[in-house]
Amino acid sequence: MSVYAALKRLVPSPVKRSVRSELRFRALSRCVTRLEKLSDEAVASVASLRELRTTFGNEGFSGDCEFLAEVAKRASRARGTILECGSGASTILLGILAARHGSRVLTLEQDVGWYRAMSRDLRRLRLQSVDLHYAPLRDFGSFEWYDIDGVDIPSKLADVICDGPFAARGYRAGLLPVLIDRGIRFRDALCDDGDAREAPEMLEYWAEHCGAQYELRQGTDGILAVVTPGGQAIQRSGVA
Repeated sequence: MSVYAALKRLVPSPVKRSVRSELRFRALSRCVTRLEKLSDEAVASVASLRELRTTFGNEGFSGDCEFLAEVAKRASRARGTILECGSGASTILLGILAARHGSRVLTLEQDVGWYRAMSRDLRRLRLQSVDLHYAPLRDFGSFEWYDIDGVDIPSKLADVICDGPFAARGYRAGLLPVLIDRGIRFRDALCDDGDAREAPEMLEYWAEHCGAQYELRQGTDGILAVVTPGGQAIQRSGVA
C-alpha cells in the first residue's frame, strides 16, 4: 500500500465528504461569478450551461442543456414572479437572471434534505432573488403534488418552470389543476422530461380536465413540453 493510500484511509469519511463538498461549492461559485458577467445570450449557450451542470453536480437529476437553455431564455424575458417546481441547477440559473431583470423566483422543493442543501448554496452564492420553499407532497385524491397552503404565490405569474415533483403519484399532473383551482394565472408552463413514461398520461389529463393544449419539442437530449392552460374554458378541478 502506498503512503498516499495509507494516509487516505486514516482520514475520517465525514472529513472527506466535507472537503469534497467545499471543493464542489468553490467550483460552482467560480462558475456563477463567470455567468453573472455574461450577456443573457451567452448565459444560455451550451458551453456555459454544461459548465453549470457539471459544477453543480447531481447531473442525473438536473435538466439537460436544452431545458436549461429554454429556462434561461424565459428568465431573460420574464418580469414578475417565476414559479419553479423542483430545485437544482435551474434554480441557480434562474436566480442569476432574475436578479439581473428585477424578477423573483419562487421554488418548491419536496425533499427536506435537498431543500437544506439548496438553501445553503443559495445563501452562500448570495442569490437573493430566489425564495425557496419546503413543500412536501400532499395527497390530492387523483394525484400527489406539493403542499402549497403555506406558500404565498401571486395570482399572476410571469412564467412556470416544471421539473418536479419527483416520484409523485400521478407524476406532475397536479401542476395545472392545483394552480387553476387557486385562481393563479399564467400564460404557459415549460415542462422537462416530455419523453418520460408517465408524460403522455399526464398531458392527456391536463387536456381533458384543464382544457390545456400542449406542444412537444424534440431536442437532441429529450423532449420538452410547453403547456398552455385552457383560459376561460378551464373547469375547476375541485382539489382541496
